[in-house]
Amino acid sequence: MKIFTKIAAFAVVAAALIAGNTTEAAFTRYLTVGSTGTDVSELQSILVSNGYLASGLPMGYFGALTKAAVMKWQAAVGLPATGYFGPMSIAKIGAGSTSTTGGSTSSNTGSTSGLKGGDGDFKKYDLLGSPDNKNVEEGETLGVMAFEFEADNSDLLVERTDLIVEKTAGTVKKPWKVLDTVELTVGGKKIASVDASDEDNWDEQDTDQYRLRLENIDYKVEDGKKVKVTVEVTVQDSIDSDETGSWDISIDDDGIRARNAEGIDVYEGDIADTRNFSVEEANAGALNITVDDDNNDDQEVEVSEDNTTDDVVIYNAQVESKDGDNEIDSVTVDIDSLGAADLSDMVGTLYLFIDGEEVGSESVSGSSDSAVFDDINVTIDDNQEVDFEVRADFEEQGTDEENYVNGSAVQVTDMTVDFIDAQDDDQTESAGTAGGEITLSLNALTVDPVSTSAGIYSSIENKGQFSIKFKVTAPSEEDIYIPNGAGTSTATSTGAHFAIYGSSNTSIPGTTSSAVLIRSSGGSD
Repeated sequence: MKIFTKIAAFAVVAAALIAGNTTEAAFTRYLTVGSTGTDVSELQSILVSNGYLASGLPMGYFGALTKAAVMKWQAAVGLPATGYFGPMSIAKIGAGSTSTTGGSTSSNTGSTSGLKGGDGDFKKYDLLGSPDNKNVEEGETLGVMAFEFEADNSDLLVERTDLIVEKTAGTVKKPWKVLDTVELTVGGKKIASVDASDEDNWDEQDTDQYRLRLENIDYKVEDGKKVKVTVEVTVQDSIDSDETGSWDISIDDDGIRARNAEGIDVYEGDIADTRNFSVEEANAGALNITVDDDNNDDQEVEVSEDNTTDDVVIYNAQVESKDGDNEIDSVTVDIDSLGAADLSDMVGTLYLFIDGEEVGSESVSGSSDSAVFDDINVTIDDNQEVDFEVRADFEEQGTDEENYVNGSAVQVTDMTVDFIDAQDDDQTESAGTAGGEITLSLNALTVDPVSTSAGIYSSIENKGQFSIKFKVTAPSEEDIYIPNGAGTSTATSTGAHFAIYGSSNTSIPGTTSSAVLIRSSGGSD
């Protein structure tokens, strides 16, 4: 802890000695970029009257123009041209004195309005162990360092904090190249912020070591109260891989300045006590595309000789967003004709539906084609899953099968999604899985599963019994006849044929002792 002895507050009443100017001004504090108040106005008036600052500018704020004017004046009177209006500049303008009785002394006194107590100071200052070694991704805001202290013997008004940032690993060593903002927060509430992407806000202290000042904080800590202050950094969006790396961050020596109830500035901070954080590229957004076999079975679609057959679902996929919100830009659907017919003779229009809403329509042709649905602009939130459906309107077959023959078929072979992830990067993901074969027929019967069951038939003989129940629907305006038989053979005398598969998904022949096909309801014998 740095202890500063009490001094008497002073005011410099200057008969300004700048080129014979006789304006009187009272300066009770040091002034720099960001300072505001009547004393800033007084300084600006002196600079204007002596030709260092243009007239007609807004008064009362110490900005870049005022800094430049102070530098001109300092150079003219033989002072270092820093632009900082400190003790040497005050002494040059007028006269002021301080007295000390040992130790370090602050000669900067100012308003103590609202502060209670006496000659207060920092107590139990500590740079906390957490957070530390945080990884901050591009576009992310995260706490990387925190300190705490107690106000002792008076309220303390925290006025500024100086941070030191130094690259420890990586190519880019200029912090303004990767950081966007730096903030101080107390209990999640912002008390100070600075534009860390502005090079002018950084001062090089040593080779590749830079100071960043957060000032005009004016945060009061009451006597006897302890406060925890967190330093949060926001990394710029869309950083490159060579801009990643780790940084040390610390409070500069005497980097925290506060004013006590007697108007005396007290200081705290130790540059040797550091924490570390890393700047990283954000994870690329991802889509998980699942094509469920149960929703993509082979199917036979009954078509018409002279009318289109509309709104048939021919492909279904579930798309889940990962690593942030992802915006769907376009979807490409690959589709093949499985026979001699041209796709344009069979498929009138392809439609893409997302979560039940139509988002585009396209036509296809040839034996194989890719339908590209552009400008979709649908956002899938992080960890949200939505349904993608491809539907088709099928053309009429024609009275003499002039468009396509009975049994012609189509199949969606893949679906590719182009999307923009949360980092505004273009990404692509493919399903890599085909849908079922869609067979077109004038006389199409449909078979739908109803239920299955299994049980032990004879534990002694190691036999089981399986029951598969399904529903058969005849084509419209036509009767069909199903042979009353079942077995593993595909002979025409067998009404239903089946296969038994083992755990390795291979057929197990010769395992059926008997099988029957039973009409449970509907139809007639």
